[in-house]
Amino acid sequence: MDIEKQIFDKIRFTDHVSFAEIERLVDDSHIDKEFDHSFKSKKYKNIFFWVSRKKVIIDSIVKLIREDKIQLKPTTKFIYLIDGHMLNMPLAKKGMDYKNPRWCPVILSPTEKYKPTKNESELYNKGEIELLNNQIGMDTHE
Repeated sequence: MDIEKQIFDKIRFTDHVSFAEIERLVDDSHIDKEFDHSFKSKKYKNIFFWVSRKKVIIDSIVKLIREDKIQLKPTTKFIYLIDGHMLNMPLAKKGMDYKNPRWCPVILSPTEKYKPTKNESELYNKGEIELLNNQIGMDTHE
């Protein structure tokens, strides 16, 4: 299964997913040793949603948002504290152009169109995602 599909499945079937959870989902073989990759606000230049050494995470999230499959929802830093990873920068208190980088913690959720049915969720929770993908005609091979 490709990484973008893994990320989408995690978000779709878990619903409220932090970037910290996505970091654990994607193995360390995808670490870019040279650069950090950021996902930040288009409107406010110094508001960051996440920074990762795994470019594939940022690319996948951007693509899934553009395809209207997932959405961002504001959350508290405590979700990230519980999930074990936070950005080391001050929090953004409101939408504005800050002089220095600020972190706006968000969770990822499926858009209404992609929320799973009860049956789909049960299959996923039982570890039968391959069966589910076959039922809805999704290709699970790279």
